[in-house]
Amino acid sequence: MSSTIPIPGVNQLTQTFYTQIVEATLASERAPITRLESQRTVLNKLVDAYNALNTRVTDLTTAMDALRASSASTWGAKTVTVGSRSLAEGIILTASAGSAAIEGTYDIAITSLARAQRAASDEQASSTIALGLEGTFVIGGGATRSVSAAVTVANTVSAFGTAAVRDGQAELGHDTYHVEIRDSGNTLQFRLVDGYGNAVSVDDAADAGSGMTSDWQNLDLVAGTTFDTARGLTIAFDPLADHAVANAVTVADTVDGFSTSAVQAGKSELGSGAYYVEVRENGAGSGDWEFRLVDGSGNAVSVYDATADDGRFTAEWQGLDAVLANADDGVYSTGRGLSIDFGSGAYTAGSKDSGAAQVDYAARLNQVGLRGAGAANVTYGAAGALVTVTSDDTLSDIASAINGASYPSGAGVSASVVNNRLVVTSKSTGLAHAIQLADVTGTVLGGTGSAGLGLITAANTFKNTTADTGYQAPSDAVFSVNGMQVTRDRNTGLSGIISGITLDLAADGEGQSATLTVSPNVDTVKTKITAFLDALNALQSHIRSQTAVTSFGSGESAVYSRSALSGDNSILTALRNSLFTTFYSNVSGLPAGAPSNLRQIGISLDMTLTAHIADASALDAALAGDPEGVEALFDGLMTKLGDMLSPFDGTDGIVSGKITATSGQIRNIDDRIRRIEERLEDRRVVLEKQFAYLQVQLTQMSYTQQRLMSYWDGGSYG
Repeated sequence: MSSTIPIPGVNQLTQTFYTQIVEATLASERAPITRLESQRTVLNKLVDAYNALNTRVTDLTTAMDALRASSASTWGAKTVTVGSRSLAEGIILTASAGSAAIEGTYDIAITSLARAQRAASDEQASSTIALGLEGTFVIGGGATRSVSAAVTVANTVSAFGTAAVRDGQAELGHDTYHVEIRDSGNTLQFRLVDGYGNAVSVDDAADAGSGMTSDWQNLDLVAGTTFDTARGLTIAFDPLADHAVANAVTVADTVDGFSTSAVQAGKSELGSGAYYVEVRENGAGSGDWEFRLVDGSGNAVSVYDATADDGRFTAEWQGLDAVLANADDGVYSTGRGLSIDFGSGAYTAGSKDSGAAQVDYAARLNQVGLRGAGAANVTYGAAGALVTVTSDDTLSDIASAINGASYPSGAGVSASVVNNRLVVTSKSTGLAHAIQLADVTGTVLGGTGSAGLGLITAANTFKNTTADTGYQAPSDAVFSVNGMQVTRDRNTGLSGIISGITLDLAADGEGQSATLTVSPNVDTVKTKITAFLDALNALQSHIRSQTAVTSFGSGESAVYSRSALSGDNSILTALRNSLFTTFYSNVSGLPAGAPSNLRQIGISLDMTLTAHIADASALDAALAGDPEGVEALFDGLMTKLGDMLSPFDGTDGIVSGKITATSGQIRNIDDRIRRIEERLEDRRVVLEKQFAYLQVQLTQMSYTQQRLMSYWDGGSYG
């Protein structure tokens, strides 16, 4: 209710009376708003029900996608167990498996663990009294960064150098680095890897800012330039000299053209020269046309076998029908840098000496190569941290300075004081991470007695190297996998050794052995199956409850309550019934011996039509005995269910359409209510003015009456 109508000269009681009349008048005129608000409440409930339905459809679709054959995270999931430990109560090693892991058994014997180098100085008089030493030493690298033992690759990488490290980036550590070049879809790409083949983060040549990346980068971004990695190393790339074709001679309807294409991994590129596409009919009038590629001397060249289409190469004649069946738009890639665009016929026979299509092919000058197989490489020496010592510094001050310094990647050093000795320890394990240190000025590290700490005898050479001085030599982890020796500079996070497996060597593993067994992760599959059943049940339950019509009472006095989605009862109930039917149906086209329905693997509906695993042992047996068959069954069933759900799912689906339409109705109602409210507010103003005017008239009449009465009462007449 609004405030009382302000009418000058009228008491509060009268103002309230008029206000009540106005409100009563407006209340009767608000009836349409009340009806619209009731409609809006119903529509809001409908939108809520549709949103809940949409969520359940999406959840079911997601759960179904996880059970399709394309879901490597489900069917490719592996589990790894460690057994046959040589140390009965030991850990020895742990492992985790990704979907790329290959099932099998791996015998692992650990010879030695990776250790960080540690050394101590001579004992000093105190850790907190000024030592009186002056000088500068370098630790964690050399006095300057350097490159050595460079191996270049003609027409690809011509030199290496050094440069300043970009602000915010860590300098490369001491290691041998390799510039790998690959052909990716006929595009040359490069990356930098360390001595173990791990990709190293360097400047992103495609980013004009300060982006970094360890991914492959296109070679044309850096070709002909000196590429600054932003981490201390520079690489001089030669200009891009890619392969090309020229002087093509085509044959109508037989060979329409030539182009360059990718060189298949592990295969050599065609050499520069002329090549001919010889074509023949294998038997006059047979219609069995064949081709082969020959070089300028007429020698048949080994190219991709389009007939086998399994990765093999051949120099024999191949059927043109196989090329057209397997090639994209008739463009056949030899796998060695040259592609041939075959016509669709009628074909014309031709040989090198008579009528064959031909082309001049120029091979790449830039060369592909990987670590250990043709890649350019260099040994990089990082610049260490410079520490300046003054006469006021104590042993603890020097330790603090070492700990506060910035180091190249993998070359960090920590320092402590034990029994008045300075103890330095590499922050990284492995031989490659041995501590580098040397005096630059003075003898702080190398001097003895009052002249120094007695930590080194020469650059990178420690003085106290016996066990009783706490010395620990750096070492790599050395172990074997099925008899093959492996060396790494760390004990944990060891990947790239067994495909898809990450190994962690335990502290008690040295000199011990164990057996890894990689097998399918059945628990992951069962978890995804349970998630699917739960999502299906949730959708079915929602449809049932939201389309229900409930009666209260009986006969003529019965009252019926309709759920939010009862208006869509027919279509949603049909969906619900179809889901049940499909859930129980057989799947065709499966491999021989595979289960054809869910009941055969222990999954069914109970008396309340709830999907569940009725026989866990049957499911376990199926997953153990025929995992491929179970995968095929679910893939086929998910395809059928997906086809059924697709009209309802997604932004263009039925449910989203209902939400959009109903939300539009709500907006229309909101607009109508707003317009009525505005009209009623205008009506209020009019009524208030009318009643105010009426009160003024009544007041004037009252004054007139009073004057007349006064006049008559005073006898002033006649």
